[in-house]
Amino acid sequence: MGNGNRTAFGNLLFKQRNHRTITAQHIAEPDSNKLCLSCPVTGSILPGITRNSAIQLCKQWGYEVEERKISADELLEAQKNGTLEEVFGTGTAAVVSPVKELVWKDDSVTISNGQIGELTQKLYDTLRGIQMGTIEAPEGWITVVE
Repeated sequence: MGNGNRTAFGNLLFKQRNHRTITAQHIAEPDSNKLCLSCPVTGSILPGITRNSAIQLCKQWGYEVEERKISADELLEAQKNGTLEEVFGTGTAAVVSPVKELVWKDDSVTISNGQIGELTQKLYDTLRGIQMGTIEAPEGWITVVE
């Protein structure tokens, strides 16, 4: 969440009040209570298949998924108080990508010590496995076209 002209960020999180999008991806935030937060489908947040698949998998794995607006201040505070475990984006080409750092105004926090989080990796591995046919897709995810 910064100024791309003055920094070397790979993706920018554009913030408009409490609503944001990460370039071609979406944000989710699991915390230690197995809660995943995702921005609601409005405006620039599209109802993508990858986003929906990640939400369905999180629910299947026992996470409570809450769709609501998430402020930059809330994310930064969650990291500072230790309840933010990881942040990731989803998108068709990227599948699932970790967010390693959040920068907002004069504040910056590193997410998951700059590493890929456990849930982020599990989502990536599962979704890629389903795409490649090495992991069985959940019921109703695959339609055979002849």
